Amino acid sequence: MNLNIKKILFCLCLFSVLLTSGQEIEEEDSNSSDWVQDDHFGVFKVGLYVPLVMGDNFANKALKQDAGVEVAFMVNIFDSPVLLGVNFNHFHADVVDPQLVGNYTGADINSIGPMIGYQVLNDTNWRGTVALGYGFVKYKNSGKNFDFSDSGGSLTVAPSMGYHFSRHIGAYGELAFRRDFLNIESPSELKTFFNGATYISFSLGVRIVI
Repeated sequence: MNLNIKKILFCLCLFSVLLTSGQEIEEEDSNSSDWVQDDHFGVFKVGLYVPLVMGDNFANKALKQDAGVEVAFMVNIFDSPVLLGVNFNHFHADVVDPQLVGNYTGADINSIGPMIGYQVLNDTNWRGTVALGYGFVKYKNSGKNFDFSDSGGSLTVAPSMGYHFSRHIGAYGELAFRRDFLNIESPSELKTFFNGATYISFSLGVRIVI
């Protein structure tokens, strides 16, 4: 838990520092019109990741999720608005109802996979994208003297909006739908409860265009 708090504080501090830097750059470049995005570009994002689970599944009924970290990098293809890249996110969840899931205490949840996106807005300050991804997800569960893992696939649909203080530095917000498909051994009548988890996630962070 302390490690996750440190990660969140680090992201917030980084976000604050880069926002301040971006505002200073904006003041320096206020008379410049050279903020136009290059025909070929890459976008690096790092930010706070807040998962909100929903539905009748083990993640909603037996776990309590903490905020985590998101990192992503995408590049456009052939000077077009089409983007390809990779996304990684991490968060922790505590077990609040062991009677439903077993006698373990928590899980570190990591997801990584390719993304394809489309830049729907390219204004001087505002950049909007919609991305679709499918990757690998791992729930690393731990108890008092043991640990085990559950894994599977993760589907994500993520529209995001960014505001740039300069040509290269900006902030972004993202609202995403996520569905995890897990390979957990369970009785047939409980498969829908254990073999999937649905999230709506919010992200806020720093966006760097190179």
